[in-house]
Amino acid sequence: MNAFIPVVLFPLFVFAQQLTVGVMPFANNSLADREAMQPLCKGLADMMTTEMGKIKSITVIERANLEKVIAEMGLAQAGLVDEASAAQAGKLLGADILLLGGFNNSFGGEIRIDARLVKVETGEMVKAEEITGSTKKLFKLLKKLSFKMAGNLDLKLTKDEKKALDNLDNEDFEALMCYSKGLEAEDAADYALAAQMYRKALSLNSSYAKAAERLAIVERKKLK
Repeated sequence: MNAFIPVVLFPLFVFAQQLTVGVMPFANNSLADREAMQPLCKGLADMMTTEMGKIKSITVIERANLEKVIAEMGLAQAGLVDEASAAQAGKLLGADILLLGGFNNSFGGEIRIDARLVKVETGEMVKAEEITGSTKKLFKLLKKLSFKMAGNLDLKLTKDEKKALDNLDNEDFEALMCYSKGLEAEDAADYALAAQMYRKALSLNSSYAKAAERLAIVERKKLK
């Protein structure tokens, strides 16, 4: 007689295989310095992409592929993405989950960052988070958000993954702004300006690995 083997039912949102995640550009909902903060739409999304990529059970959609789909769908204006269009974009990208976010830079030097996870298969919003604090503590806020997103995806982080998430290669706000402007210029195919912005970011933080990486890429693009 065969032994009885119990069937274990896992929660709906646990994925057995590698989870593919795409991070959309953040929406700029700022009340203060709205135009000046605009580059952060891509800068914050890029940071979250980098952070999510530190988790071994996640495959992150490359930014170039994401930008291509955004352009093809006419979603070039950052942040104008609802759950329905996110699901459509996610299907084109082959993503399981999309992370949609926004930020509000208010008077008094305070910033609020919102993020929500959308399940591509159904367009369902799975979880939303909000963190608020001083712009001077922006990077601590992003670390906190990264851990919350990992928790919302039911991911069990290893010690190495927790350590990686807790360490950013840049915590200089001005360097981040230069890097973000570089991303904008690169997406607009202005590679000379992009290179200039990445170099400026590196002058503010010589250890800014992402800026060095993007600089090398645009330098190659300039030669084509």
